[in-house]
Amino acid sequence: MTGEFVKRVELLGLSEESKQKVLDLVREVGDEFPCLACPSKDDCENFKWHIKWFSG
Repeated sequence: MTGEFVKRVELLGLSEESKQKVLDLVREVGDEFPCLACPSKDDCENFKWHIKWFSG
């Protein structure tokens, strides 16, 4: 996972184990993101937001 969210999590100064737990949780939630299967995602502002923050 890359993107703004990862950058912000790294700034928290968490232990490597805690940081990984946070990122794993967000990755798990992101895998259920319904926009990933949407045919109009390329034109969608919500999807662009998701890519910026979670998939950079």
